[in-house]
Amino acid sequence: MVAPRLRWPPRAARLPASGAGPDVPGAGPDVPGAELQVRDPAARSPVVGLVVFVLYLIPALIAFWPVLGHLATSESEFGVGDLAKYNWCVAWVPYALGHGHNPFITHVANVPFGVNLMDDTSVLGLGLLMSPVTVLFGAYASVNLLLILAYPLSAGAGYLLARRYVEWRPAAFVAGLLYGYSTYMVAQGFGHLNLSFVPIPPLAFLLLDELFVRQQRRPVPTGLMLGLLMTLQFLISTEIFATTVLFAAIALVVLAIWRRQEVRARLPHALRGLVPGAALAVVLLAWPAYEAVLGAYHIHGVILGFRIYDSALLGPVLPTSLMKFGTHHLRSIADKIGGNPSENGSYLGLPLVLAVVVGSFVVKRRALRVAAVLAAIAFVLSLGVHLHIGLARYAGTTRDVVLPGALLAKIPLLNDGFPVRYTLYVALFASLVLGMTLQALYRWRRQVWLPALLAVVVYLPLVPAWPIGAGHVTTPAYFTTSAVKALAPGEVTLVYPPATPTNSAAMDWQAQADFRFSMPGGYFVVPKQPSGSQFYQPTRTIVTLETLGQGQQVARTPALRVALIEELRSWKVTAIVVQPVGADPVGFLTWLVGRPPDARTGGMIEWYHLAWAASS
Repeated sequence: MVAPRLRWPPRAARLPASGAGPDVPGAGPDVPGAELQVRDPAARSPVVGLVVFVLYLIPALIAFWPVLGHLATSESEFGVGDLAKYNWCVAWVPYALGHGHNPFITHVANVPFGVNLMDDTSVLGLGLLMSPVTVLFGAYASVNLLLILAYPLSAGAGYLLARRYVEWRPAAFVAGLLYGYSTYMVAQGFGHLNLSFVPIPPLAFLLLDELFVRQQRRPVPTGLMLGLLMTLQFLISTEIFATTVLFAAIALVVLAIWRRQEVRARLPHALRGLVPGAALAVVLLAWPAYEAVLGAYHIHGVILGFRIYDSALLGPVLPTSLMKFGTHHLRSIADKIGGNPSENGSYLGLPLVLAVVVGSFVVKRRALRVAAVLAAIAFVLSLGVHLHIGLARYAGTTRDVVLPGALLAKIPLLNDGFPVRYTLYVALFASLVLGMTLQALYRWRRQVWLPALLAVVVYLPLVPAWPIGAGHVTTPAYFTTSAVKALAPGEVTLVYPPATPTNSAAMDWQAQADFRFSMPGGYFVVPKQPSGSQFYQPTRTIVTLETLGQGQQVARTPALRVALIEELRSWKVTAIVVQPVGADPVGFLTWLVGRPPDARTGGMIEWYHLAWAASS
């Protein structure tokens, strides 16, 4: 008996083409537009969408279980200074708008230099969206909610994109789950809010698909929606904005090459939506873009650089310590890729790698192969400028092979993104390949257990080591009670320990005090200093106090006292508020000020009404 020839998907499984739109990625190889027809009346039901969202939300609730009952008073143990920075930025938006300040420029921190928040990872768009929550419950509640919702919202967006090409809902659900809970998301999800809140890239690709491929809706509203989404993305993360634009361009080029005979027919419709959408984005982004490029305290040239963190050739099969399953040896290797576990999102697991590769060759679908090509491009770009194998990232296993990332390192805006973060798009396009492969497997035998087994095998290595750790916020009562009103509004106040990348608690304190005072220091991206620092201004005063905060004594010399007083006088510092930690800061500042403190309130020690002499 001769076995029947295997076809993926078999002809009997393909939908009729009557009423279908033009050929698109996602259609079967012989039936133009078949995959676009969603026959299930429940497909557009909001109940179905709600159920999908709730299912996607459950893992995030498990991850953040320790903070759920204390959203306004707890934070995850990850992120350290980064979370304080996001708390500050989320609180800054309603404060700035409510007091008539420029939301993109701040003078209340990093005194006297100020900060250009458009050159920083400031998540101002999220701060705007969460302003009501922030005003009612505080910045901690907003940031915790955003960290939690980033997972189901991103997964939901991935699901919507997958549904464009995957008619079988369970396969689309698995695709969304893979994107929303990818290793990239697990790595970035606890400390980098600007990078983990990524529902917009899949939605942008969905709208681009409508404009350039499906073309069944009015182009102008579609284009305007795309413009609004990209405007919001710019205000959440300019890095993700830039990489989304890059991959949108790459996807359109790949599609144009694949379907070059249709470009001329489809381009007019696409431009009728793309032009007004781009115009809307230009108008809405004119002010923030101006501030980023020409505004006060803007940064000239490259901010951090493209070569800092990159992936490795073996990254997709090496689990990091953030994964539940993996040997100590493999984790120790993987944790060095991308600089640290919180950046390394390259792990896919061997089953997923095999599923993507095999599915790309076996399943006869144009959309699947386009997605596979885009995933491969994203992976190559994640490797950075030079090829690294991954067995010992910083121990000399670098291969002298120049990669396409060398070109991105020369393109403005793109040259400030870390290569390893392109693994976001590896996860996105790999999820589409997996979704279409699962659907083809289901149609082959019409048995659910086959794709279900593959989904379990693929996702099992990607289970994260959750729940996360969390801690209660310990803000001195001075900043959350009327005690802080001893400071005049906007008074320049030296806060100890000063806010630096290694200890940015003072930024939390300032935000919780509703920006009552201005202060030197802060964890911000600033123009590069002679010392090489780009995360804060390493002034003599801040470096000295940082040393005390680290438990090291500082020699109290007359020359040091003169230098510090000169800085504080030029900064117009008229108050000092000290938390008594570190190497005797009270004794040191008593020596510096020349008199004992004026008060001890709410866990802090204060000096008020300071008037520095021109020389001491």
